[in-house]
Amino acid sequence: MSDVILELKDVMVGYDKKSIIEPCSFNIKKGEVLVLLGPNGSGKSTILKSISRQLKLLGGKIAIAQKDIRDYSWKDFAKEVSILSTEKIKPEIMTCYDVVATSRLPHTGWAGILREDDNSAIRSAIDLFDLSSIAALPFNTLSDGQKQRTLIARAVCQEAEIIILDEPTSYLDIKYKLKVLEILRDLALSGKTVILSLHEIDMAQKIADHILFVGSNKHKIESVDESYKNNSVQDFFLLKESSYDSIMGASEMPCVKGDVKTFVISSGGKGIPIYRFLQRKRIPFASGILYKNDIDYFIAQKLSCTVVSEEPFMEISDTSFFEAYKLIESCDRVINAGVAIGTCNKRIKELLDFAESKIWHIQ
Repeated sequence: MSDVILELKDVMVGYDKKSIIEPCSFNIKKGEVLVLLGPNGSGKSTILKSISRQLKLLGGKIAIAQKDIRDYSWKDFAKEVSILSTEKIKPEIMTCYDVVATSRLPHTGWAGILREDDNSAIRSAIDLFDLSSIAALPFNTLSDGQKQRTLIARAVCQEAEIIILDEPTSYLDIKYKLKVLEILRDLALSGKTVILSLHEIDMAQKIADHILFVGSNKHKIESVDESYKNNSVQDFFLLKESSYDSIMGASEMPCVKGDVKTFVISSGGKGIPIYRFLQRKRIPFASGILYKNDIDYFIAQKLSCTVVSEEPFMEISDTSFFEAYKLIESCDRVINAGVAIGTCNKRIKELLDFAESKIWHIQ
């Protein structure tokens, strides 16, 4: 039996009988996480609404467990798919607990009476998303972040096979962004299929099995390993200049161009805060001598005008040494951010001695 849970075949979605994307096809397996990435207005929300039957398809077919979504009753469909949309809700006098409880309606009888197993599921979801202290408060009195966690808890509490979340990290502080993504990853490991849209490309790298790049006239799906190895994120968002490092999962401001009068010597991550400080102050700088497997090297490539580098575990060559020597000679100051000197990079000591009168020590 196929482990594919969701199939899209030549799907066209949009409004007023006009598709906003080219025909889209892909399959997702049970227990996988798919992240949709794309600029604002590219169609991410429209795709998610179409999968969840909030919008009528303009073309193609969507199947869940090999069954066309149009053939499900609404109650049966709600057992297959839950959704968090970006539309704000105003549930009048309902409490946080009440809002989460609405997710259990697909599991109740015609009267909608909650059984003990329903209340147990509600309490578990509330505890999972740290909502216990506000469970009795009116939903409309909560902060935007608390409301968002409540709505995510509702989507999870529905216990559907496929959980669809449109920008779930909106309004959340960094603690809860990470917590929510961790919970979603755990749900996938338990067999749930998770589909979500994100704007944080670094977080997409950390949670996704596959990434669907959505554009008005182009889209493609890749495994997360393929997408970052192929620099797909940078290419899709045109980030080659303003820079995203797929290895570090870090977005950086553009390199400051200009006459370089500052040289930074560092290793092991000690240079990174200095690079960013200089970038904020709009001071162009050079850096080195950095081994190509040093964490400083990856960020220096984005923020330094010039990076003097060396191959990992090799002694510093004459070429690299004299390139750094000439740069230091032309600079007004050298910042020693901290560097561990060993057998391979012992010539760094020569550079520091040469630059002694120009050195700024960072405490």
